[in-house]
Amino acid sequence: MIRRQPQKVSELTAQAQELLKKTGIEDLAMCMVTHDAKVAVQSERTLFMKDGEIVDELKLAKFVGNDSD
Repeated sequence: MIRRQPQKVSELTAQAQELLKKTGIEDLAMCMVTHDAKVAVQSERTLFMKDGEIVDELKLAKFVGNDSD
């Protein structure tokens, strides 16, 4: 039996983002839940929730670039 070391959350996040980018789909609606601000700002619309209710919204221009900073 081969045992793999658990991956860090940031590694899994990067892999998920790369898979989504590879789809090449431009007009895709997706709901993603994250606590990572660097991931959240890559969306055009971010909703902020508290106690299960939407309390604020942030709309940004389309993200162009990478998250290497």
